[in-house]
Amino acid sequence: MHDTPPNHLHSPLHNLRVILGNADGPLDQDRFALLVGVPDATLRAIESGQRLMSVYCQTKIHRQTGATWNEDSQIWTYDGTGRPFTRSEYQHFQDQLSQVPDPEWYLEQFRLHAGTIHELFKDCPAQQWKTLSLAIHDALAEVRKTVVSAH
Repeated sequence: MHDTPPNHLHSPLHNLRVILGNADGPLDQDRFALLVGVPDATLRAIESGQRLMSVYCQTKIHRQTGATWNEDSQIWTYDGTGRPFTRSEYQHFQDQLSQVPDPEWYLEQFRLHAGTIHELFKDCPAQQWKTLSLAIHDALAEVRKTVVSAH
């Protein structure tokens, strides 16, 4: 016996696109893919029931929208608070992201990232340091392309 794929109208991703949409309808899949940084083919497969929504995908969605999928209650919640996620919560989240943080926040983030890179080098065999350095370089170049250059 084969499981019947879920109706996409009851898909968590479709429900989130409805929340993020407007009076004209749900946010379209292509725009949603650009917003959260997940390939549109992956999101379509998840929404149609052909793939499960991975933790990685959920993390990407949360980082860009503030929405967290609650498996127990089967609803999107706001930033892990347990409150149902709404369009106004999304707008509030976007407002928070666009505020310029104070300089101390920047310095703390810089220290955290430098510490993470230091730990990577400590955990990596010395013969792999150049490979690790190139991977970090590539990751930062991708961040520049997708985050910095996009604005």
